[in-house]
Amino acid sequence: MTDVCVVVLNWNGQSHLPLLVESLQLAKATYEQQGFGSCRLIVLDNPGPTDDLAWIQLHAPAVECRRAPANDFLYSYNWLLPQLSEPYVVLLNNDLRVDHQFLHPLIQPFLAQPQVFATSARSLSWDGQSENGAAFCVNGRRGWNWWQMESSDTITPTLFAVGGYMAVDRAKFLALGGFDPLFFPAYGEDIDLCLRAWERGWQSLYVPDSVVYHRQGSSWEIGDRRDRLFRLGHLLILERYFTSPGQRAGRTLHLLRQLLHAPSALAVLRCWIEARLRWWRYRGRRRIPLCLPPMLLGPC
Repeated sequence: MTDVCVVVLNWNGQSHLPLLVESLQLAKATYEQQGFGSCRLIVLDNPGPTDDLAWIQLHAPAVECRRAPANDFLYSYNWLLPQLSEPYVVLLNNDLRVDHQFLHPLIQPFLAQPQVFATSARSLSWDGQSENGAAFCVNGRRGWNWWQMESSDTITPTLFAVGGYMAVDRAKFLALGGFDPLFFPAYGEDIDLCLRAWERGWQSLYVPDSVVYHRQGSSWEIGDRRDRLFRLGHLLILERYFTSPGQRAGRTLHLLRQLLHAPSALAVLRCWIEARLRWWRYRGRRRIPLCLPPMLLGPC
């Protein structure tokens, strides 16, 4: 019997919530009726232009509502999780719907292996025809590293669990200090969290039997700002974890080539400068030379 709390992070999500809440209520009933434990559902609302909590209270009164003090993106979890009591917490974006049996496979690895920090669900497109989230490993060439998605039909270690559909061991999450505001407002914070967990010997696992359906990008505006944050988060991860002289020299050469040849050269330069400035501002946060298990080094 394992109690779990499912938290939906919401901002301006009234168009997404009906299908997600309906699917979560079915998943909760399945989990509890099969005797796995109790499941609490919470919508964590980042204040926005619409009163989404009023819709929840009217249409799904069994779902708890919590309003974050400010719109702090994923960092609102840092505010909420210390207030919870359940040992395992599932973190979900609002632009999803879940399979009615997604919950138990996502939680079971924590019970089987005490060193598990996080689990990540299999994410399919909204129509279920393609996979857009699976396991990840790190790949690299000439000092430049990136995250490569690899499908698997069995539970497998992953470089990181995706922040939009992951479960965490709440005690370990709190011990790590939650998501690091170095990456505010978004992108890279879930990778960083799981890499800090790997540093402590805590695993992240991809669980393909736990299935969610994801409208990718619909909870965040598409455009130059999102592209900049993706690039900035990537550079910050490289600055923090890929720290050997060879990696840093290779990364510098790669970025210089980008500046000479890429159409987005100016955007690359701006992100590079901003990443270095952030390190200067947050110089109390240490760089962590990365030492990963072999299965996380690409190709997976």
